[in-house]
Amino acid sequence: LLIFLVLLYICIYITLLSHPFFGTLCIGITIGGKKCVCVWSSLSYPGISVLGKRTARRRMAGWYTKGLFMVVEVIGSQLELEEVEPFFVEELLWGTKSIPKTYGYLGFVPKEGFYLKMVCEEDEPLRTYENVLDPVYRDSAMEAFFQFEPEREGRGSAVYLNFEVNANGALLAEYGSGRAFRTQFNREELDAFGCAAAVEEGQWSFQMHIPLWVLDEVYGTLDMKRGSRFTCNFYKISESKEIEHYAACFPIRSEIPSFHMPEYFGEAVIAGGESV
Repeated sequence: LLIFLVLLYICIYITLLSHPFFGTLCIGITIGGKKCVCVWSSLSYPGISVLGKRTARRRMAGWYTKGLFMVVEVIGSQLELEEVEPFFVEELLWGTKSIPKTYGYLGFVPKEGFYLKMVCEEDEPLRTYENVLDPVYRDSAMEAFFQFEPEREGRGSAVYLNFEVNANGALLAEYGSGRAFRTQFNREELDAFGCAAAVEEGQWSFQMHIPLWVLDEVYGTLDMKRGSRFTCNFYKISESKEIEHYAACFPIRSEIPSFHMPEYFGEAVIAGGESV
């Protein structure tokens, strides 16, 4: 079995060298109803792992963020969002020494869209801005960036979305193919996101909805469903000098302090609960 896995891994890795768009692959196999063998390969992080069936299903059906890929679970409604595996924002960037614990949940409801919740275990977060489209990154903010357009002449040329939120629930939401000259979402679209924040003892959070019809307005018909791929990254930030910090879910290998680098977004795929 081990020899078979090694040979399979080598074949997968060679295939990925020829097809870089498919930079990550995971295969689930049940053996005797007891074990699930997950084999994956990535140009940056090759690896093989043998997991128990329950653990493998949990990782493949939720988010698996320890380096290789992210799988978004199909859920029935927003009420099931916190049942999926969380992702973590732990990659400290550009001199940042520490940040409050930051994590989140992302789920997909077919024919409806994505639901996102992010949580930061931070007391008394800086929250100066109160209005939609304010520069909340100057406060204490959490951010989610997505790129749904397929790769063309390089990932940096495709349109991507940025959603940036502070503890007041002020949302900065835009799209475009670069950091400059971005397009702001209109009032109808902003209302559809339904962004809301909550400040509790020892933490704050926000939740929002990303409807499929909004994505179709930006990209044209995407036909998002199980098996659909996209890229994304999630951040914790403050540009205020008193508490300045930067962190990401997927690492950014650049000395330039900017989250607007879709070439460093992580790969994600929509899967479903029991379909491992």
